[in-house]
Amino acid sequence: MTRPPSRNGVLVVLAVAALAVAGCIDRGFVVFAENQTNQALRARSSIVDDYGARPLVGHEQRVVILPPGSRLVIAEEPFTGPRINLVEILDGECSLIGQFDPFADSGIVIIDASLHLMFRREYAEGGDRANEVTDCRTESPAPSAPAP
Repeated sequence: MTRPPSRNGVLVVLAVAALAVAGCIDRGFVVFAENQTNQALRARSSIVDDYGARPLVGHEQRVVILPPGSRLVIAEEPFTGPRINLVEILDGECSLIGQFDPFADSGIVIIDASLHLMFRREYAEGGDRANEVTDCRTESPAPSAPAP
């Protein structure tokens, strides 16, 4: 006669299965920037709902500072929830240097000495985070009226 599995055995199997599933879950991604200039730059990340508007202005803005010669996480994209779809690289006066969609242009954005943006297909999972600042924010657009 076969003995039924013990309660502890079942719990161990369930725990191992839960860990295996958790390891397979996509945790989102982080966006890195490498500032190769000799000046402090800013990175403003946000969510844009209207790509037809000019200039593009997103809501849920977060602005971080990129010291000269730094390589830091400038935005984090969770697996669930609203997706950041605009990252803007700004100079010290908050003027736009360049912008990109971190999902489409994933990897590491590199700002070279001539303030040109390049992308390297490198996917680090973690790193030092850039410090958030309160400057360079723009006014969020008014919510769109629902279509009739």
